[in-house]
Amino acid sequence: MLKEEKHIKNLFRETVNVHPPDTLHQKIRRRILHDTHFYKEKRRKRIAMYIVSSVAAIILFLGGSFFSPTMAEVLQKLPFIGFIYEGFQSDIGLDKAKQLGLTQEYQKTVLSNDIEVTLTSAYYDGSNLSIAYTLYNHGPTNLERKSDQWDERFMLIGSNTEETDFLFNDSNVRGGFDEKYKKKGPRQYEGNLYIYPMAFPKEDQFDVEVSVSEIRGIKGDWKLRIPVTKEKVKEKGMVQTFTPSFKKEAFGGEICIKSVNFSPTGIELITETTMKKGSATLLFSILEVGADEGVAGGKKDIGNGQELTTSRSSFPPMKEIPDQITIKAYSPDDSSKEVTFKVPLKK
Repeated sequence: MLKEEKHIKNLFRETVNVHPPDTLHQKIRRRILHDTHFYKEKRRKRIAMYIVSSVAAIILFLGGSFFSPTMAEVLQKLPFIGFIYEGFQSDIGLDKAKQLGLTQEYQKTVLSNDIEVTLTSAYYDGSNLSIAYTLYNHGPTNLERKSDQWDERFMLIGSNTEETDFLFNDSNVRGGFDEKYKKKGPRQYEGNLYIYPMAFPKEDQFDVEVSVSEIRGIKGDWKLRIPVTKEKVKEKGMVQTFTPSFKKEAFGGEICIKSVNFSPTGIELITETTMKKGSATLLFSILEVGADEGVAGGKKDIGNGQELTTSRSSFPPMKEIPDQITIKAYSPDDSSKEVTFKVPLKK
């Protein structure tokens, strides 16, 4: 485990040694940050976890045997550059959600070491969670630095991920996160945090705690807690969940489509696959919308030489909910291994 985590940190450092286009560099950097945080949770839970993106599954696949490429090798092997978390979890945007009356408004503020952080609003629909914040620097230290280090493209999220924690109902979040921020005035900033866990709590409402111990080299204690709920989107009929429990025999095992959740920001697909132990974890696409924008899950040994893998895949939203969706399942280590099937959606 420690060796694998060291490999991820080495891969993180390699990002400063290559110079692809700015947007691509930032997306890859966030992908690695996401995976590093996931490994921190993996140490605590001692469970066989994986976290992959369909566009980088071969070189960033964290299940079974771990491969540690340099960033140059990453760039050479990414087959679909444009799909790396493009718009992940922010299709509707907090501003648009606010216009539609779908956000929750707050004024939760903590001041520590002359830095004031306030959580101002949140949007949650059962599939995606976005939290808006403002930051005021009342102290003498300049938070702005003229540097190309990627940890300085973030404000609340630290470079080694030990500085930021997210909790759901007092339990650590197993998954990753992202952030976007901009300067609003002298020593004033505002941004959004995007949390994409392996699973959200089953309850419609739960508490989220954001805990930050360092901001741009300034130590402090910023802990903010807010309740979030998906009641607003449910009241407007903007979230629909189907539980087809559709089963398909493939790859020498069985694929079960447990649930499909439609929301304004995307589609959540929950699958369970039973396959021979050591088999590659399957990836999924919904042909009506395209490749997944991120997938997380866990594996467990169920005996008789078999493993059960539960996956949570995220996809772009659909304007209208169809009567059925077309799913393609494929193996990341052999593109010729794939199966396509239709899943009816009935209440």
